[in-house]
Amino acid sequence: MTQTEGEIYGAVITAVAGDEVSYYIHAADESERSENIPYIGAADPFVFQITGESTSYLSLSPDTLFYWDDIPKIVVNNIGTSAIDILDIRKGNGDNDIWDIDHIVPEITSYPYSIAPNESVEIFVEFAIGCSKELWYDSLLVETADSIYFSILANDITKTNTNYLQDSGIELYPNPINNTGEIKFNLQKSAAVELEIFNLQGQLIETLEASRLMSGSYTYTWNGETLDGQDAEKGIYLVFLRIDDQVITKKWVKM
Repeated sequence: MTQTEGEIYGAVITAVAGDEVSYYIHAADESERSENIPYIGAADPFVFQITGESTSYLSLSPDTLFYWDDIPKIVVNNIGTSAIDILDIRKGNGDNDIWDIDHIVPEITSYPYSIAPNESVEIFVEFAIGCSKELWYDSLLVETADSIYFSILANDITKTNTNYLQDSGIELYPNPINNTGEIKFNLQKSAAVELEIFNLQGQLIETLEASRLMSGSYTYTWNGETLDGQDAEKGIYLVFLRIDDQVITKKWVKM
């Protein structure tokens, strides 16, 4: 996101007709505090569908390139049916000396540069050696006659210590539940485990595990109550399973 004025920030999501777009907002400061909207971020994003007729469009991948990524490259693809003229490729913050565009393949010697359907342009990024700024965000911009596309470049200390996994590693039964349900998961090796249930406001509802466990299969029962023994309200709850530095999340509906 880029600052428009004061405390107002905005962003552009690029997509074509027929695409399903998922997104969440992640905010962090240099004190290592961070928040997501929706609460668990990538595991429970906002989703909407693009309607209308498909037109020529570019896509940039990845949408976020981190300082620690192995391959510092952003790929621009023409996913439409006609050629598109690229008018410029540039840094969002031209004064930022943390990173720069190293080279582009194929080489672009002048603009506009025409990119044909199904063709791509690879933009290789060079990060400053020994960068000590642990929290920063910038953008790489690709400008056409009617749009500006971008990928985010970042170093975010709040995201280096936790990997969010898909929810396939945890089983909730039944789902939805009325009063009592079970949570099942397997450990391949000994690990520090935390198993918690939150509501959609981010409030802790129940802690079912917080210790180091040996490898094996585990089953926990939630009786539908809060920490203070009150019956939890009907609605959607979020199950967090942290295994060492990895987190699995899954929705659980209480009827």
